[in-house]
Amino acid sequence: TIQVRRKGFSRLAAGPNDVLFEADEPLSKLTASVAIAGADPVEVALSPRADDLFAATLEVPAGTRGGKAVITLSTEDSSGHAAGAESVLEIDGVAPPAPAAVVASPSGERAVLVKWTAIPEEVLGYRVYRATSENGLAAGRIADALKETRLSDPATEERVYFYAVSAVDLAGNESKLSRPVRVLAD
Repeated sequence: TIQVRRKGFSRLAAGPNDVLFEADEPLSKLTASVAIAGADPVEVALSPRADDLFAATLEVPAGTRGGKAVITLSTEDSSGHAAGAESVLEIDGVAPPAPAAVVASPSGERAVLVKWTAIPEEVLGYRVYRATSENGLAAGRIADALKETRLSDPATEERVYFYAVSAVDLAGNESKLSRPVRVLAD
């Protein structure tokens, strides 16, 4: 996320997931561009927000495995004075390990309790996938951003289901799916 305060141009600071640009005077023009992992710069639209900020979200292309994002801001105040700044963010392109020890068991009438072991790094959350065959798991996400290492799933039919779990780290990288587990919801 890029956040720009609407008060002239004074500093550009990069955090692990965002860039903050603060300014001293009202701006008449503001542009931003980003070059990710050595690619050509792309202009980024900055949208005004009610809290006196401009904001934009940077999308890191899928498959980017680390590198740098070079963010360039340029501005012009009402007197025509121009200024610019550049900031570099490191891109974490390394996926976390998949959750281990996934267990699924019937839990009441047509419900399944899925549990797993937390991974050893801090995560945004876990994703749970369900399908009626192992091959369909990747397209069967049923839960997202879970903070706990368990999910009670109200399965809709009495049948065999397969479950798998993935972890999403603080940089948004998703792990591979865990080893699938099979359960009969009854």
